[in-house]
Amino acid sequence: MKSKGHDLMIFITSSKINDLLRLRVFVYEQKLDKVYEHICLESEQDFDEAEVVASLVPYFYPADCSLLVLDEGISNIKTVDFYGRYAVVRPGIYESEDSFQLIVEPSQILHLKGQPEVMKSSSILITSSMDDVSLFSNGKMFGKAPLVLDDLEAPFSIIARADGYKPVSFLSSGNDSSYHFDMKPSWVGDKSMYDKARKDFYWSFASTLFLFGANVFLSSMESQKTGFKAAGLAVSGGLAISLVDLFFNLMDYYRTSINISL
Repeated sequence: MKSKGHDLMIFITSSKINDLLRLRVFVYEQKLDKVYEHICLESEQDFDEAEVVASLVPYFYPADCSLLVLDEGISNIKTVDFYGRYAVVRPGIYESEDSFQLIVEPSQILHLKGQPEVMKSSSILITSSMDDVSLFSNGKMFGKAPLVLDDLEAPFSIIARADGYKPVSFLSSGNDSSYHFDMKPSWVGDKSMYDKARKDFYWSFASTLFLFGANVFLSSMESQKTGFKAAGLAVSGGLAISLVDLFFNLMDYYRTSINISL
């Protein structure tokens, strides 16, 4: 569902429950990796989708956007026209079986015809190579991996959290098959996963050399031969301790993964 370079994604779902029409609009911000519900309307009469989509115009800024229309309980297939930063949903009937996703660019009119994706429920299996991975949806915790979740209404989002690790998130339209995530320790920087390990290596090496260096100075005052031996011990000891520290940091980086199967 994520598209490289798209900062904003809009999900529109329409369904009919006990003669009551429900239209829900979700906004997904890729930069913040956050999904939230923007509008939830219920009515006994049909909605004017054009007015609903127009309410999303404040979210359209001069960055790439995309719109995914999910349809259930309404037979009309729709085509969406974007006029610059405005969107209008118009009913239409087309025989294309392709689901459609519209990429919005300011000051450009896009016409795309297709079969909207059908909103459906899914069952997913979530496994983890590490214990105590908590799973959240809509801000609420619903269990720990491994876990099977049934009757999830697309689109849905899941966030996995573990102490000492950066959270990973998953957003699905219901048509995905499986995903694999590696959880990074919270100390891993955005620029390079080795930043923290490299800095720890330098500090450990320097501090060890300082401690052994004091011994070198004291030993050299007794004899030059003893001083050279202490210096060699300082270098080898500092290097060994630093390499062990680096090894465990990198092992910690690679030891956790999350698998999601639909």
